[in-house]
Amino acid sequence: GAADMAASAGAAMMEGAGEAKEAAGEAFSAARGAAGDFYNSPAVQSAAATTFAVAGDAYAMSREELSAAMAAVGGLAATVFDFVKFDVIRDFFQTVGLFFASMATSAMAAGKALWGNLSNLVAIDFSYVLGPDVLTPTVMYVIIAIVAIILISAFFWMMCSAGKRTPDEIRDGHEVTTWDQQAEENAKTVKAMKIILTASLSAYLPVSRTAVQILACDPNMVVSLVKLTGTPIALGKCFDSDTYLYFVLLALFLVAAFTITLPVFCYRIIRDSRPVGSKEDPNMRYDEDGNPQEYTDEMYNEDVLKDPKQAKSPFQFLYKGYERKWGYYKVVVMVFKFVLVLPVIFLYDSAVGQGLATIAVLAIFGGYSKYSSPFISDSADHMDFGGRLTAVLTVTCGFIGSAAVFGSEDKVPGLFGALINIINGVNFAFMAFMTLITLPAVQKKVKNCTGKMAFSDTTLDIKGRGETIIPKWDLVKECKHRIWHPFWDSVLLNVCGEPVAKRLQELQALTADNGRHRIVQHFRALQVPGVREWRVWVQQNLEGVDVFWDGVPQDGVLDSKTCFGKMYVIPYPFHCTMVYDDSDDYTFVREEDFGKFVQRNQDPDVVARRQRRVMLRALDGQQVHLEHQQMETHSVPDGVEEYTDSEGNRQTRQRTTAVEVEMFYHNGTLNVGSNKGHVDWSAGFKASISYSDGHGVAIAPHTGQRHEIHSSTTIGHAAMGIDDTFSDTPRLRELLMDPGNQPKWQAGVPTWEAKCRAYRDDLMKTRHEAEMVLNSGFWLNVYDHYAKRREELEHYLRTYEANVKMKSLAAEHREGLDYLYHRIRWVTSHPCAALWFIFFDDVWENNKDMAAMAGLEDLFDTRKPTALCYKPMPRDQLEKTLGEKGLIHDSKLFSKSILDTFFARMDELNAKASAGGGGGGSGRAERVVEGLSTL
Repeated sequence: GAADMAASAGAAMMEGAGEAKEAAGEAFSAARGAAGDFYNSPAVQSAAATTFAVAGDAYAMSREELSAAMAAVGGLAATVFDFVKFDVIRDFFQTVGLFFASMATSAMAAGKALWGNLSNLVAIDFSYVLGPDVLTPTVMYVIIAIVAIILISAFFWMMCSAGKRTPDEIRDGHEVTTWDQQAEENAKTVKAMKIILTASLSAYLPVSRTAVQILACDPNMVVSLVKLTGTPIALGKCFDSDTYLYFVLLALFLVAAFTITLPVFCYRIIRDSRPVGSKEDPNMRYDEDGNPQEYTDEMYNEDVLKDPKQAKSPFQFLYKGYERKWGYYKVVVMVFKFVLVLPVIFLYDSAVGQGLATIAVLAIFGGYSKYSSPFISDSADHMDFGGRLTAVLTVTCGFIGSAAVFGSEDKVPGLFGALINIINGVNFAFMAFMTLITLPAVQKKVKNCTGKMAFSDTTLDIKGRGETIIPKWDLVKECKHRIWHPFWDSVLLNVCGEPVAKRLQELQALTADNGRHRIVQHFRALQVPGVREWRVWVQQNLEGVDVFWDGVPQDGVLDSKTCFGKMYVIPYPFHCTMVYDDSDDYTFVREEDFGKFVQRNQDPDVVARRQRRVMLRALDGQQVHLEHQQMETHSVPDGVEEYTDSEGNRQTRQRTTAVEVEMFYHNGTLNVGSNKGHVDWSAGFKASISYSDGHGVAIAPHTGQRHEIHSSTTIGHAAMGIDDTFSDTPRLRELLMDPGNQPKWQAGVPTWEAKCRAYRDDLMKTRHEAEMVLNSGFWLNVYDHYAKRREELEHYLRTYEANVKMKSLAAEHREGLDYLYHRIRWVTSHPCAALWFIFFDDVWENNKDMAAMAGLEDLFDTRKPTALCYKPMPRDQLEKTLGEKGLIHDSKLFSKSILDTFFARMDELNAKASAGGGGGGSGRAERVVEGLSTL
């Protein structure tokens, strides 16, 4: 079937590797011998003279267009506004709003009219903004209480939903429902979870502040509660009031259920939800060529923004925009807010103590903010630190300008009040500027004004100045990423259709998680006798639950006592993921351990243990007979006793005595659950028998009276005779061999086995369908096989691809392949040709939106045969050509420093090629044709 085609394709690739290397070596030798001077090289002149038809989007979408199109395939939409900056602005205003509302100084009062009202509007303190005549504190606290009750109820629902819905891709395996799938199937629920959590974060400070005000007997709170309840409560003696104690209990509930629970919940969600480098190593990722590299903040941010499983998560905003190591920063901010509330509220009547303590907390967190610089965006870091600094200065001015420091003098408080207005005004302008400057339209305007061109390195995935980027280009990989990959991305999306493009995304994701070496190993292993048959056997007979493996888990220490669990297969590159029943351990069974894994599961002892588990599963939900006795404590009537009541009178009453009773049980319902309850195909084996026919006799110790006791109980593994190894214990044999139980499991085992076969058949069918869309060998044989010989490429498509559109691609889209191979011939004609193409391709891709580049498509668009990237010329001629278009300037556009950097590398490559060195430089694979030898 399709799987065999994939295997054959891979094997063919492995067998032909030697021939490809030899052919590539010959091609390189020819290119090196014919190199000579770049501009006079016959090979270069021949390649440059060959023209081609203008390519459309079907064959040559730009990298920017491809990125947007492939994101759309994943169901993602582009975002314009940076909501991380909104969080920074909200947190700042909520913080300073606390000061304006709670620090009673003349200087702070001076800033109330503008910044106090604006801050407390964001902080949801409308009584401060509107004033007591419009909205009294009593009404405001009632509103907060109602909102808090509704919000906390919704918050508890959201926490419960998160516990059930948060995906665990490793432990759930094929049964996982990722957030992008849930967003399609339960869009309203996922959206509600996000809205509730966002509202909870916004309400965190006002709700926590209200709770602390109650606990601190804040005067404003006491007065409001007196008006609300009509009960007199003495200031300073709140806790003497029984009525007030009810509000204290409410405040303690708010602190426990919301103030403490919300940060803990967010911490756990971030820990479980944010992306990692790969499943085997969270700090390492494989690049688009399948080579290992450190999992950087840039890669992490790319995953957060563009991985549909991340982008559709209702919790993505908790860690979106933050550097990986500071992903918990939002939790830290919540803790800081609560800590800040304590001195502001508890030290309300001590201006000096309140001011000094608040300044200390703000200064510590401001230093922490500066040290961590937690945001991916530098502008967000600047805004965050600016807000922290403004908060420190605001409180400092409010403190110095208080009557406690300067007595009744009016001038000094007025001066510091003015400073508060100025400081907050400057910060507001700074935040507005930093927010606007990151908008695409503003950035485009700035770029046009400065004329500074941007350059990129597709291998390192960075952008920067040309003087920095150009010397670092790996020419082989840059050509591969700019010519080969975009062609196939465009063709699969526009010609073959969205399902094929989506399948390619799956193969790319598997490459990023497993690496090229695993993919090569996947195909090479098929040449080992027996491996193909083992793979089929595992998928047809073993995949699912009740699988045994006593190998080394991912953390290096096997905590599982049973060594049984759930196993699922990733067919490409082939490996088994083992998730244990009785521990958090998991492991990946790769080719090096696969043979031993198969043998262990075919071992007669393991087969017998697995069969006992299957027998128990066959009894799931059945009434079974198993005699069971246990001692229990029951309370029984035991005569009467005398006692003294509250008025000192002697009374009698029924006496009840707890006695030990031997209980006997006979028949019960056997259940086998998983770690997720009664969920099929989940890890976990939790067998139990629930009895409801218990009986025994209790003898009252004082009266000697006998009482018939009826009870129910549930027994687990130990009482059923199930040990950690699922051995054939006498007690388990008693259960399974009971004359009434044996026929039930004998009838149930075939049903369970049929259920397992259907499950595995469905998985095999799904895998077959995926291969019919796009062969898993495509990535290694085509996508990664840069500059593959055209006849070999066409043979692969005709022979190994099952999809009709893929099979007929070479015949029906010959002009597309002509376009692709014209570009390949050009960049492999001379090392300088590769650099020349990369330079002008990068200029156009990164700067075509500049006003100076408007109308110059024929000169720069690499999809057009008239483009400069195919027209090599010495520097003086190039400067003349660019000068005629107004693109030559001392410090912008094609500046002197950029051209110096570009032609310095051109000259270096040209000199080495002329000397027969193939143009190597800086220890990199500069010889583009020689790059074929590694395929």
